[in-house]
Amino acid sequence: MPALASSAVASTSGGHTEPLLTLDEVCSELRITRSTFYDWRLKGLAPKCITLPSRKVRVERSELEAWKAALRDAE
Repeated sequence: MPALASSAVASTSGGHTEPLLTLDEVCSELRITRSTFYDWRLKGLAPKCITLPSRKVRVERSELEAWKAALRDAE
């Protein structure tokens, strides 16, 4: 089985795959620290996450984009 590149992929209901972003990728895009992300997550303010069996946290690209859109609509 070939190794995945920097981002894993998640299977969606339609058989599509979409990137699973690492916390480093999400934090870099949002220009926040990991501690800020975890604080938001504890408060229920972060985008929906996936916790892998390895206990690593990932965020689907579509979830991050929907979360950002919801913030834009709140303005």
